[in-house]
Amino acid sequence: MVAISIPVFTTQLEKSREATDLSNIRSMYAEAALVVLNGTGSNETSSVTGGTITATKDASKGYVKDVTVAGFKPIQQVSGWLIDVSNVGGVDISEYKPVKGTAAVSVKFSFDENGKFTGITAGA
Repeated sequence: MVAISIPVFTTQLEKSREATDLSNIRSMYAEAALVVLNGTGSNETSSVTGGTITATKDASKGYVKDVTVAGFKPIQQVSGWLIDVSNVGGVDISEYKPVKGTAAVSVKFSFDENGKFTGITAGA
């Protein structure tokens, strides 16, 4: 019985870590969307990560095209996702795959000129 329950327990524990990471990503997305709506955002502080929020505007049209939130540290222990992240509030974030043991990263949310979310990436 123990041999069956340990893998099930560890999988559920990992899913709960992922749910926490997903909640934090959703909150960072909400911060990014607010920056896009306001058209501002450089050097603000994220309430989620404590890192800096930086907005990059399109040079020719002047809209906020990218919002970067620094300082996100995933708590997941497995690389990638076990849970479905293809429709998180209407947003597909499956292209972003947290990596096990990653130090704090910056998460970049990209938007088009109409303010529609177009992608998410992460870097060092």
